Amino acid sequence: MKNILLIIASALPAALSACSVCMGKSLPIETINAYAISTAALSAIPILFASGIFYWLYRRNKDSDRGV
Repeated sequence: MKNILLIIASALPAALSACSVCMGKSLPIETINAYAISTAALSAIPILFASGIFYWLYRRNKDSDRGV
């Protein structure tokens, strides 16, 4: 089974490209932009998540100090 998958994988090298860097400049600009936007969004998600938690904790602490 492993040999069959290896044969299939080696027969389709264009379908196995992992990212825009692997393909070089042969991709359309729309695809390259899509990779860049998705990379930026996926990089920003953890930062926004952590910021949201810190803001929530700050507001919770501020409200508890006021006695709300």
